[in-house]
Amino acid sequence: MTDIILRISYLLDLCLMRGFLAFFFIAIFILACDRKVQKVRPTVGAVTESIYASGVVRSKNQYQAFATVSGVINKLYVSEGDTVKKGHLFCRSPVKFND
Repeated sequence: MTDIILRISYLLDLCLMRGFLAFFFIAIFILACDRKVQKVRPTVGAVTESIYASGVVRSKNQYQAFATVSGVINKLYVSEGDTVKKGHLFCRSPVKFND
């Protein structure tokens, strides 16, 4: 009989502790919310803040070209940043490839 009373007592203590913790976290959540609405009117003025960030700028129509074979390149006909068109020769290799 004593064992059953101890188990019931333990379960009640556990339920009370969980209830207290739930009440505590709900109270913190409600009290932490700021109920005041802040209103701000936009104004025209000088920029007073700058944001510095790193990143990569790419054009909308940028394309990366890859070789379909590997080998040694003897001569380059273009430099980085050059504009090329379809059929433009990029480089020359001593190895002959079949199309």
